[in-house]
Amino acid sequence: MKRTLWVALLVPGVALSLFAPPARAQEALEQDPGYVDVRLVEEGLGRPASIEVNIRGALLRLVASASEHEDPDLARLLRRLKAIQVRGFPLASAEDARAAERNADRLGRRLEGHGWDAVMRVRDAGERVDMYVRTRDDDAIAGLVVFVVDTNDDESVFINIVGEIDPEEIGRIGRTFNIGSLDGVADDAH
Repeated sequence: MKRTLWVALLVPGVALSLFAPPARAQEALEQDPGYVDVRLVEEGLGRPASIEVNIRGALLRLVASASEHEDPDLARLLRRLKAIQVRGFPLASAEDARAAERNADRLGRRLEGHGWDAVMRVRDAGERVDMYVRTRDDDAIAGLVVFVVDTNDDESVFINIVGEIDPEEIGRIGRTFNIGSLDGVADDAH
């Protein structure tokens, strides 16, 4: 029932977002300090993602409004966000996994060179998780990037959340949008 409600709410939002002025909105998003161009991930791996999620603008506002009655705290959290971008890549071979790790290393160095801070690195039994945050001048978090390379599940996931982020709420974002890679990340970071 809950999933049907989300689908019923998301379809009109997608339709509405088709009529929004995309060029101006995209340019504004690209100028945000918490934004990362997800094409860099695909280019680094030399192939398109098998999973692509882009929640922003009118769609993000619609989900926030739809959450208002059931979960006001979630609605407030979503209103502070500007975009959620997810890319998933299957790891069909050991070479795919090595390529994903090299790409995560390369992009991590690039992020650090552009003012992002590495706040978590986990290497454990076939799983690698790297988390970076970008802060604004007032020390508020403006963006979050998570790389996951999981050879146990044969997948690599890249996540970029743009907007004012409370680290305590990262898992809630993951559960709301079914981004399993974010569940427990905030707990691991503390």
